[in-house]
Amino acid sequence: MPALRHDEDDAMKITELTAKLLKGEELTEEEKKFLGEYDPDKAANEAAAAARRKAEADAKKLADELEALKAEKAKAAEEAEKERQKGMTEAQKLAAQIAQLTKSVEEVTKAKAESDKQAAAMARKQKIAQIREANKIAFVDGVDPDLAGGAFEAAFEGLETLDDETAVKERLTAFQTKNKALILDASGYGSGQDGRPVSMGLNGKAVDQMTAAERKQDLQKRGVI
Repeated sequence: MPALRHDEDDAMKITELTAKLLKGEELTEEEKKFLGEYDPDKAANEAAAAARRKAEADAKKLADELEALKAEKAKAAEEAEKERQKGMTEAQKLAAQIAQLTKSVEEVTKAKAESDKQAAAMARKQKIAQIREANKIAFVDGVDPDLAGGAFEAAFEGLETLDDETAVKERLTAFQTKNKALILDASGYGSGQDGRPVSMGLNGKAVDQMTAAERKQDLQKRGVI
């Protein structure tokens, strides 16, 4: 019989030798040696490694083919563009270049406009925070600070600039008047058990004593949310 090899055919040979033994046939010395040296775990590991190497080789081959196709496509596109330009006048070539440059300028302009918009929004947010700090607007405990802060920012919506002190003062006063229950009253009138001022809701209940549902209902009645 042909020389026995420890490769992917080992499993098949083991099957053949097992069949011979079941039939009562005598094994040759080479076959006996093969059975004695055969390690199923090692064979399985070698088979897995071989399969992995094959898969990696196949993947690399496909990747190389793909890159080659991309390069071929790019070369063909370049040659097609050259052929297209051969039939173009200098004016047409210049027009094509201008169109490409215009597209690039539009893309950059759009990106800059978006960047400027974000910067302006951040500057406006910072300015509103400064207005709130300068006027010592603080919110009572028990009110979501993000919700209250958002309502404060919304009070200035529609103002193109926050540099108009008169317009800003009007919006600020309107917010303070409309949202007394939200704002911590530092005038000294009314205080809680810990000595802090108390703001009352429309339902006559102290804001810091309201449940989350009651606070939400109070804000809705005031038109804050």
